Amino acid sequence: MDGKGKFATSEPPGQNGLPGINPTAEKQAAEEGVGEHTVRRNAKFAEGIDVIREHNPDLATAILTDYVMKKSINSVRYLFI
Repeated sequence: MDGKGKFATSEPPGQNGLPGINPTAEKQAAEEGVGEHTVRRNAKFAEGIDVIREHNPDLATAILTDYVMKKSINSVRYLFI
């Protein structure tokens, strides 16, 4: 613990509180052509959906359907700008 009574961490948090470097996320990011933090945020989103699915499968499906549709619409929209 530090002098303020908090536990010290080995890695300082990065963007959106994601700690340090993650070699697996870096590899997947390179393969998909996105940033490492995008991969890590997507993983956190997926974990959240898994928790929701345990309690309410219909809600998880609705969230994913809406999420995918919005992503698809936004992707297509940029083709016409």
